[in-house]
Amino acid sequence: MEELHVSYAMENAEALESLIWFNNPALLNHWTLPVLECIVITGALLGLVHALRCWRREGQLANLYTWLACVFYGIFIEIITYNTVDNFWHGEFSVMLYHNRLPLYIMLLYPALIYTTLITVNSLQLNKLRCGRIVEALSAGFFIQMLYAPFDNIGPRFDWWVWDLPNVSLWPFWSSVPSTSYGWILATGVSMCLVSRWLLWDLGPRKNFGHGKMLLLAIGVGLLANLVMVLLLLPSTILSQGFQLYFQAASLIALCMLTAGWVYLLAAKTYPPKPEPLVMAFPLLWCTWHLVLYAYTYADLFSTQGNGLTMDGMPVGNFLIAVPAIAISIQLYIFSWIKNREDQH
Repeated sequence: MEELHVSYAMENAEALESLIWFNNPALLNHWTLPVLECIVITGALLGLVHALRCWRREGQLANLYTWLACVFYGIFIEIITYNTVDNFWHGEFSVMLYHNRLPLYIMLLYPALIYTTLITVNSLQLNKLRCGRIVEALSAGFFIQMLYAPFDNIGPRFDWWVWDLPNVSLWPFWSSVPSTSYGWILATGVSMCLVSRWLLWDLGPRKNFGHGKMLLLAIGVGLLANLVMVLLLLPSTILSQGFQLYFQAASLIALCMLTAGWVYLLAAKTYPPKPEPLVMAFPLLWCTWHLVLYAYTYADLFSTQGNGLTMDGMPVGNFLIAVPAIAISIQLYIFSWIKNREDQH
């Protein structure tokens, strides 16, 4: 008897033959799935509206093509991952793409999270500091990591995706999350910030590129940022796979996280002159959503078996990482609001 795939989405033979597949939102595996889709779509659309306003009001194309670059980055990394490491599988959402592997909301999660992060960090004008581009990139990496950590920890609890637990490319796990996932999102923020700053925020405006060339640059950012991300992760990848030094690889990732956080907290001394509602709305909604979910699953803390799994075999995630990450994610917006109130008085 053929063993069923660990991911129920990969058991849908008909959907696996299709490039696009639709599911009834009311019949999804858990009530959180359609709500998550709505929140992410809202975040992506808010970012797009912000980018379009910057273009129409200021003639600024960098915002719009940064948003598109985030979409390209997500498409490239997802499809590359499915065809190489293949160490996780998404659950079935309302709209599934690429043979039931890629939920539509994942494509939009990249602009929702990354665009918001890049615009927020860009508003701090860290690039004007000494070694500004590096400071800005590390800050972006840390900031997006804080936004992503709650999602990363709680997602498997609701079948948003499942990890291939025996796959050594994911080892070691911190609770029920691979340390490599933390490293990946940190490297994603750093690489997207570096490459976007270079091509879309500096080169494009300086050369006065139009839409055609900016679109090509946006595609180039998506590809090049993936390459930079891989290079940034290469040391930990070699340790964990080439030499199987899993503890050392995880320690290197933790050191990079702490370094990025230290740089961010020291460098972010200036804040936006006034809050931007379109940029602030999604992170605040995102953090509130995850706080509700962690309150909803609070009892799971007392039903774990000591291996990060609940009694029903679901990963509970790490509350000690997720909750402080939420607090760090919203502190910048709180400070921005306070500063704006002080300026008004």
